[in-house]
Amino acid sequence: MINIDALNTYDYDELREYMSEKLIPICCISEVWCNDMTTEEKKRAFEPPGYKFEDFARKNKDGGGIGIIADLDLKISSFEKLPYKTMEAGRLHYYAGHKKISIIIMYRAESAPGNRYKMSSFYSEM
Repeated sequence: MINIDALNTYDYDELREYMSEKLIPICCISEVWCNDMTTEEKKRAFEPPGYKFEDFARKNKDGGGIGIIADLDLKISSFEKLPYKTMEAGRLHYYAGHKKISIIIMYRAESAPGNRYKMSSFYSEM
C-alpha cells in the first residue's frame, strides 16, 4: 500500500505505471483535486487496468479531496465516505479469505484557509 499527497501536481501516468509494474494493491491519495472531472476523466487519470478509483470530493469547495485506488483482485465490498467534520476521510472494505479488512484514509490540512476547526476538535472526533 502507498499513500500520496498529490497537491494537484502528481504525474498520474507515472503513478498508474508504477502501480501496475510493482503490483501495488492500494494507493490512498490526498489532494486529488478532481471535483470538476467527469467519471470517465477520473477513470482515465487514476485507474490502471485492473484497478478501481473512488474519490471522496469535497462538497461545495474547490480542490482538495481524497481518493483510493484499489486492485480489483482484492474482492472489494465497498468504498464509503466517512462523516467527519474536522477532516476528509474515506474507507475501503475488502475481503482476504473470510476476513473483512478496512483501509481508512484520513486527511486534515491544519493550515488550510477557512479551516474553522481547531486541532483539539480533530483529536476529540477521532
